[in-house]
Amino acid sequence: MKLSEVVGIALGVAAMCAQFDININRFRRYQVVGTRTRHVDFEYYSGNQRFFHEAKGTTYVQRVARLRSDILDQKTQTRSHIAAQANAIAITACTGSIAQYRHTSRLNFPSQIILVDPPPSDQVEARAAAEADELACVVRYYQNLYSITHRRPQGRKQVGLDEWLMTVARGLESGEAAPRSAPENLISRGRLIEPGSSDSLYRGTLFDARIARRSVKTYDSFESATESIPNPVTFLGVSEEITELIRNCRWTDLLGYKNRVLDAVGESDGIDISESGVLTKRLDTAEFNDSSKREFLLLKKRLI
Repeated sequence: MKLSEVVGIALGVAAMCAQFDININRFRRYQVVGTRTRHVDFEYYSGNQRFFHEAKGTTYVQRVARLRSDILDQKTQTRSHIAAQANAIAITACTGSIAQYRHTSRLNFPSQIILVDPPPSDQVEARAAAEADELACVVRYYQNLYSITHRRPQGRKQVGLDEWLMTVARGLESGEAAPRSAPENLISRGRLIEPGSSDSLYRGTLFDARIARRSVKTYDSFESATESIPNPVTFLGVSEEITELIRNCRWTDLLGYKNRVLDAVGESDGIDISESGVLTKRLDTAEFNDSSKREFLLLKKRLI
């Protein structure tokens, strides 16, 4: 069930980006704190308009009707929750998608993505979305990435990039203008440069699936994890072009950013570069075996 949700969300977001030509940096999780409201997964902005989307996935044809009903209920509660907020931003559309994909043992139906898209109801009290709302969405997208790809400040007098972007987003969401300059004590250093490319624009961090908590619990040894998990080491990085736009408060350019090197990279290279300027790259496992094995054994002792 969990895997179907993850795959369903991935396929749903990918379909929305492809079908409506949306940059992935416009998407963010829609989270409601302190309420039992059933709400949709995502909100996103396009052309200064606000949209919501719920993504689901299943490998059972029989579950599609129930998922469609769940989406309708979640969208209804989301619209009601938004309508009750002060200074609510109008919703242009609230859509849903169901990724129905074949399982290895259930091959008697086609894989497809079903779009659930009834028209939105009238929103008399809501205001129209503005460029500041779209910018806040984009800023939070990069803030989440910088929180894991870039270094945290070592001293109290320094400000981390993700921390400052959180402040910028909150200001935009409360009606403040975007700042014209970054703090002088802003720290924006990536944890490392893209491995294997000394002149790379990408700065980020490494993920090794073998030392994830689930892997440490599942596999008896590091060697077993290495044998079972294909391509376990991945680099995740953000383009320095994006970081410079943010540091220089070039917000209009940030909204219009579209990575120019997408066509130069093939899928066979083990590299993916999104339009939003984010790189994921599969790396040679052997180079990280010693350090990852030490970490695996240390975590194994803690979890026993």
